[in-house]
Amino acid sequence: MVITKNRLKVELDPPFIWKDLGYEDRPPSSITSLLEEQLETLQELIQPRYACITRDVYLVHEEHCFLQGMIVLNSHVVARLLQKCCSVAMFAVTIGPELEERVSALSSEGMVLKAHILDVLGSRAVEQVADQVYEMTKRAVMMEGLCMSRRISPGYCDWDMTQQKFVFNAVDGQQLGITLNDECFMYPAKSLSGIMGIGPSRKYVENYNPCPECDRQNCPGRRLS
Repeated sequence: MVITKNRLKVELDPPFIWKDLGYEDRPPSSITSLLEEQLETLQELIQPRYACITRDVYLVHEEHCFLQGMIVLNSHVVARLLQKCCSVAMFAVTIGPELEERVSALSSEGMVLKAHILDVLGSRAVEQVADQVYEMTKRAVMMEGLCMSRRISPGYCDWDMTQQKFVFNAVDGQQLGITLNDECFMYPAKSLSGIMGIGPSRKYVENYNPCPECDRQNCPGRRLS
């Protein structure tokens, strides 16, 4: 599988956003009107793009994972996953910088609610792009008779954020207009990177979930199953 550079379409359903805005049920009409307005603004501002590439897993020893291309990932959780994998898909996605610039401008002008709604929509949009990349990659993997794991990003579990540079360099994140700062955070901030393990075992690859073994009960990324 080679690097892919495509633009994807983002379609967000308003009820899907209500909880992110703090509402269990339909918000007041004033909020729903703003939401509809900012959904239109979202489509004008975003440029969803992604890159995804696969690398062979050469060796896993303790918490160290040695991959094709002189890539070394250090994490007990990642090692636990990749020891059952033959390869790994590495990806980066972004929706571009314009939405963040508009959010900043709205905040500066005192339109804090509009800024908040647009920022929430941007977060959902980049997650949807990552989900689309996941599903496309999974279909390609299944055609080869293999299984694919959940996606994992640097900064989750015990995988240090500084390891983001290995994923970023592998997919050439600069081609998507993404840069890394000294702390390995991406700009635009509405960007994601990560990996998906690929292997023959449904039990140890597709169904692998590190969360039940973790004591961090209040983790926002915790998966129950």
